[in-house]
Amino acid sequence: MMNKYFTGNKKQTGSTLLVIIAAMVLLAVLVGAVYTLNTTALFNQAVAQRASKALYLSESGIRITQSEYRAAVEADTAGNTFTVHSKLPSLQNKNFPLPDNAGAFTAYVYPYWFYAKVAYPAEAATITLYLPGELPRKDDTDTAVTIPASGCLRIKDSGRPSSASAWTSPNPPIAFYDNFNNNTDIAAFHAGNGGTALTFKLSTPFTDPLVADDEFYIGYATTTDATVSANNLIFYVTDANTAYMYPPAQGTVFVDKGSLPHLKYDLRIIDGSVSPVKVTLTNIQDLSGNPASPTIMRDDIIFIGKSIGFRSTSTFGE
Repeated sequence: MMNKYFTGNKKQTGSTLLVIIAAMVLLAVLVGAVYTLNTTALFNQAVAQRASKALYLSESGIRITQSEYRAAVEADTAGNTFTVHSKLPSLQNKNFPLPDNAGAFTAYVYPYWFYAKVAYPAEAATITLYLPGELPRKDDTDTAVTIPASGCLRIKDSGRPSSASAWTSPNPPIAFYDNFNNNTDIAAFHAGNGGTALTFKLSTPFTDPLVADDEFYIGYATTTDATVSANNLIFYVTDANTAYMYPPAQGTVFVDKGSLPHLKYDLRIIDGSVSPVKVTLTNIQDLSGNPASPTIMRDDIIFIGKSIGFRSTSTFGE
């Protein structure tokens, strides 16, 4: 019995050891799992915080770029110096680093008007104008617009350089261009040359001479009468490239027709499933914020006002 008892006790001791080893292995697995979960949670939280901080940094980048633009506008208003023409190109694709490698943001500038760097005589058949920035984007993506092959240019009538002569006609001159080619006529952007160069071949030239720093609006004809429905302006243009020329949000437009005011809107909506292409400008208002119901007929030119888009991308941390 002693031998039997001794043998039985030995077996119980071995079983207990196995149970202890199994428990330790299970505990190690559980501890490892909890550690992994905690590490993953902390890592995800850190990534989420960095993403939020990067977003805030991008928003700050847009505000800083806007303030630089407003300062240039105020300088121009005070002294007719056209500081904007040099300031905006200098901000395009500019990197703003934070101290101690804490992060950085890059600014992008997308203006919707042009200016002349040199003078041109009346009836000039070809003129090169500059965007004080880069080509606007179609929407929130990084796809640039394609300048339509034909359209209309109008000189800004107020705030012209002091060297400009009086108009020979009551209204600011307009010209029609054709055969514009994005691939051959757009020079590579370089801040030193004042922006993006665009060459327009004029089918109907300006009848007045142009001077350096003259500013120009671009516009396109409607293919049908425009309508206003639910406070939205609806009109049709020849193709999608023309439709994308109107700013995707917070833009301004105008028509040289009687006493029609300049108009602003919230969003631009394009319906390319129909031909001609349908363009809807939502919440159409005058610049004072009053609902507007303009009368715009077929073949009227809807010009794009002095609108500008800002974009900012950022990284937070190294």
